Amino acid sequence: MSGMRGSTTSSDVGAGRAMALVGLILAALSLVPVRAVAAPPAPTFGPVIDGYAEYEGQTRCRPKPKPGVVAFQQLLLTAYPDSTWFGISRACKVGGRSEHKEGRALDWSRNAAVPAERAQVKELLGWLFATDAYGNRHAMAQRLGVMYIVWNRRMWSSWDEGWQVYCVQKGARCRDPDSRAVLHPHRDHVHFSFGWPGAKMLTTYWNPELSQPGPSP
Repeated sequence: MSGMRGSTTSSDVGAGRAMALVGLILAALSLVPVRAVAAPPAPTFGPVIDGYAEYEGQTRCRPKPKPGVVAFQQLLLTAYPDSTWFGISRACKVGGRSEHKEGRALDWSRNAAVPAERAQVKELLGWLFATDAYGNRHAMAQRLGVMYIVWNRRMWSSWDEGWQVYCVQKGARCRDPDSRAVLHPHRDHVHFSFGWPGAKMLTTYWNPELSQPGPSP
């Protein structure tokens, strides 16, 4: 066996180079961001749908993540496995009023300056706001109990049912167009706030049997 240690044929060299090339290709592929397979899947629903979530601002501080928000985070992670972070809870000592302090808001790391991530947000919003087979606008947003969304200096709310200017960028600051307060422009993440039914998984998305018509009287 010792006599074979230094023996190298041209075929051995070729095989070694081929293996090295394969290794380089695999290493390169490992650096390519994972592409989302699609927007989140959804159960089959009947015609009954939840109403638009009413505005319910934070009234107390119990930041433990609520089950509907955790489940929605898992939907996003499954559909977009390249997501780098999510945020649900916020400490009570942090200033300001926020549904994060009641565990019913979610921040999803998407950067508006990155075309691939911006496309993923567009895909998800298209899924949330699509009209369903029964003519219900914003069907998935209603079924999930989404109260409002803030993304890239704009805000969608269930009470307005459309997008509004969240803040106007001037230099390094983004200000509320009415109050002139300095706000986070939400260009590096998407914020989702949920009403209590959605946060507690009481809506038809999580209970599709509730979307079926009841028996006739």
